Amino acid sequence: MMNADKISKWKLDIVHSITLHNDWFMESAPDAFAEARDRTIVQVEAAFAATDDLTTITASAITRNPTALSVLRKMTAPPITRDKMMSMARVPKSLLVGMEKYGEIPTSLAEDFVSDGLDRLADIIEQMLDYQIFPWVEAGHKATDEQRALAIERIADRMCFTKAESIVGRAQKNSQLTALQEWLEARGYGHVRLASAHDIGSARPGTFSLRTDKSDLQKAGNTHLRKHALHIPVDMIIQSPSRLGAHKQKDAAAAEGRPVLVDVKAASQLPAPATHGTNQRQQRKDETTKFVQLKKIYGDDLLYVLVLRGYYDAGYLNFLAEAGVDWAWEHRLDDLKMLGL
Repeated sequence: MMNADKISKWKLDIVHSITLHNDWFMESAPDAFAEARDRTIVQVEAAFAATDDLTTITASAITRNPTALSVLRKMTAPPITRDKMMSMARVPKSLLVGMEKYGEIPTSLAEDFVSDGLDRLADIIEQMLDYQIFPWVEAGHKATDEQRALAIERIADRMCFTKAESIVGRAQKNSQLTALQEWLEARGYGHVRLASAHDIGSARPGTFSLRTDKSDLQKAGNTHLRKHALHIPVDMIIQSPSRLGAHKQKDAAAAEGRPVLVDVKAASQLPAPATHGTNQRQQRKDETTKFVQLKKIYGDDLLYVLVLRGYYDAGYLNFLAEAGVDWAWEHRLDDLKMLGL
């Protein structure tokens, strides 16, 4: 094993892992947040344009720009969650998700039903607008350039602050995947899309595929994988040359080409104390369930590992070890060589 059985090294590795996370956070998190804020400002500007600076919040205005709805919900006092809006406007979740996430109104909903629902949505937003941010709406005059610019920035900040953790989390995950990809490429591995390989088991030697989920697994030519594919996202699938070399030996088991499945994980803070560790216990349960499901797909000889960065304690590492899950530390990716990578 790489680290699950190296208990004597855990303490020092935890220190190195925390240092790596803190260095990344200080250097890169501000830029990640700023970039997300710039993208959000563009969204808010579009919502302003669609509603004539919030002076015409109507069903037709929302219909012309469905994604603006998620922005408009943040312009009220207090901001309205999606679930709360569903209840207040008496509309189904499919309508809000379709508009906010996909920019379209589901065709399965009756036109009259949608029209009435959008009228209620517009009325609620208009009545609950935060006039401290949009004083021109309450006064009944047009917004000045200064008022508009300030309001757009305030709403963009409001939206980003509510999802700051996810913004930083996505950036951190991307940086981890980049570090792993650079490590593999330095060792001669090539990046491929799984769909182009047609079959996980017949992927070229020394290749890796990023962020593989059910849709990719279902395209695999291997009957066993197609039959048992589940909604289980995997950050990376790596096909090592040594495993594929068995094809030449016509070894049936090895020729199946079972890959190394990798998930990258980062913990941005110390885990909650045991008395307040409900989320942590749920996370551990979810990870165990995922490992069990993956083993059902790939068999008991599954090579599934984690790449860790950040705040982990001995209790969490012991849980992984007891569950049979091994890991490499991001600050020492060369541990992956023990898997033949």
